[in-house]
This record gives sequence, structure tokens and C-alpha cells, in this order.
Amino acid sequence: MENTIVLTGLEIILKLYCPPLSIQIIGNKGRFELQSVNSVKEFNFNRATYLEAKGNGIYFIPSGLPKAIFLDDFDYNKFNRLPAHTVIVQTSSNSYQCHIPLPSGFKGSAPELQKAMVRLYQSDIGASGFLQPRRLPGFINQKYPDKPIVSIVDYKAVLDFNLVLEKARVLYKEQLLKQKFNFKPAGSNPKKQQKHWKDFAINNDKSLTDMKYAKYLLMFCELKDENVRQALISESPDIQSRKRNLEDYLFRTISKARLT
Repeated sequence: MENTIVLTGLEIILKLYCPPLSIQIIGNKGRFELQSVNSVKEFNFNRATYLEAKGNGIYFIPSGLPKAIFLDDFDYNKFNRLPAHTVIVQTSSNSYQCHIPLPSGFKGSAPELQKAMVRLYQSDIGASGFLQPRRLPGFINQKYPDKPIVSIVDYKAVLDFNLVLEKARVLYKEQLLKQKFNFKPAGSNPKKQQKHWKDFAINNDKSLTDMKYAKYLLMFCELKDENVRQALISESPDIQSRKRNLEDYLFRTISKARLT
């Protein structure tokens, strides 16, 4: 891998998002932050490539002011009309990630808009969280045996952002109105004890049960993500041996539970 390829990709990402960026390492031992960078010169390229050689994926998370919307598992061939200056990142032969820059002077909730955009463009709903890790261009996608390089696809679009924004908001409101939950808030009945993981077990599908239990804890018990994480670790049967990358699995499960 050429140093210049990685640094060029990082430079484009830094222009899209307001620094600093949190460079994240995700692998068999979980997820941790490599460093926080404000410029290309600060990036520890040698350390990142060393960790990549050990089988880790290299990601980033925006930690400054929101400046772009992120879509994962985006169907690039289906939705080829996007707001101007959108950057498409190809993560494998048929998989893409999408970064849509917010217009200058944007007023509103970027995290809420991201959830709306996910539905509008039918991307991965499990990646709707605004702090979802994004793959850093120039590094290997460790998920596939052929080890494809994550690369930026040159994209030039002219669609006005405000047209997309209005469609996304309308669709998001419609989705919220359709949502129905089958659980009652914990404590709403003083004679009824708080539910546990086993109360949501469905046909031996432990992953689905994890998500439903996480949703219950988030929405009706109003627990923080860390408390939900600890509850799943302690109550979900053999979760630590069942999931090779436990931290990444918990992160994705809790994010999806919050948004579905």
C-alpha cells in the first residue's frame, strides 16, 4: 500500500468532516482509538499499517462539529443521483459507503437527519448512529478473503441538497408514525418485575433476542449504552464465545436496537 494513497484519502475525509477525527482500530481484540488527528501530518501511518498487518481494520469517527451524513451498505448503482460533492467509498467489489456533505449554514439535528437519510436511500439501518465507525480509505477491508482496498470513487453530482433534505424528512416522519412497540415501560406496573434477556428469547435466535432485549432496556428502562452492554454480557448465553468480535457486535446491536 502506498503511503500517498492513504494520506490522500485522509485529506479528503478531513475536508468532509470537521477535525478532529478519531482514528479507530477494530479487530479480534475489540475496538480502541489509535489517535485523534486534526491534519494529515499528525497521522501515525506506520502504526496504523502495523496494526493493519495484524488483521485489524482501520476506521474513523467524526468527533468535531457535524459536517456530513454517513450511509453504510449504500446501493451505488440504484441511487446515482446525490447532492453535490458527495463522496462514495467502495469497500469491496459490490459494497459502498456514502458521505454526503451538509450545506454551509445548515441548521438542524445532523444525527436525526442521518437517520432520515438512511431510510431515504435504503442503506444499513444498523449504521444510523452518528458515531458509527466509517472505513478509512486506503486501508484493507479485512472482512473479505481477497482483502480489497477501501477506495474513494470519484463522483460528481449536481442534485440540490434541499430537495433531498425535504424528501428525507417527510419519509422519516412517516416511519416514526408507523413504529409500534410491544413492550411496556419497566416499572409501569408496580406488581410486575423488570424483564430480563430470557423473557425475550425467540426460537433459539440469540442475536435477535439480544437486539430485542437491548431495545427494551434502551427505550423503556432508559438505560445508557454502557449499561445495556453490561446487561447483554451478563445475561445473553455464551455471548463471549459466540461472538468473535464482541465489542463490535455489541456496538452494532445497540445501535440497531435504538433505531428500529
